[in-house]
Amino acid sequence: MKNNRIKAVMFDKMQYSFSKYYDRMIHCYIIYEGKVDKEKLKNSFSFLLDEYPILHSHYKNRMIRSYWKIQKDIDEDYLTFLKTDDCYKEALSFLTEKPFNIKKEYQIKIQVAEEKERFSIALIINHMVLDGGDLKFLFSQFTSFYNSQETVKRGKSRSHMNIYKDMDEGFKKKALSLYKNMTSDKPYQLNLTKKSKEDRQQVSLISLEKDESMRIISYCKKNNCTVTDVFLACYGFSS
Repeated sequence: MKNNRIKAVMFDKMQYSFSKYYDRMIHCYIIYEGKVDKEKLKNSFSFLLDEYPILHSHYKNRMIRSYWKIQKDIDEDYLTFLKTDDCYKEALSFLTEKPFNIKKEYQIKIQVAEEKERFSIALIINHMVLDGGDLKFLFSQFTSFYNSQETVKRGKSRSHMNIYKDMDEGFKKKALSLYKNMTSDKPYQLNLTKKSKEDRQQVSLISLEKDESMRIISYCKKNNCTVTDVFLACYGFSS
């Protein structure tokens, strides 16, 4: 990081190029039992934005050196509170909204919906700034700060090279060429269905029982694949 800039890594440019095919957003929600302390919640999310400046930055795409420009003053509309009779329904409604513009001054959008004895936290985060593992850590940071106003520190490097450390040289070489393939001028289209004027953006929702979920996770560990791989395979065979 230099002054008000964060250096973009290869995966940032790759994810940016994916905008042709999908919204690049991570959608998630958690429902908590009990009442929410709004002030502590606001302070906790403010801490996250202070601790990780990329969450309040916007992406500058450049041919040679792309970067994230940190915004010191951001609008508070990244966080909304509401009261409801059904926080689950509100969370799903929020998560299926049209994705926010990544050119805004923040890369995270949060909704807190309160019921009488429980509340939900729903987030939409630009996939360019984190992945599933980072999201898990982000929630642990939030929970720690909310409960005790203390957090666990860790390195802030965004180096993409860590993902290659367990690959053999042949597979690593192929993986490193992925960015070159994705940024070529050659037209590319996902092999799903033909484009139509009736096409609409959507988020598909499914519910899994705990036993079924554990079987999928166990299968992924044995076969060195991800849960996303399994879902995509199911989609491919069912279409």
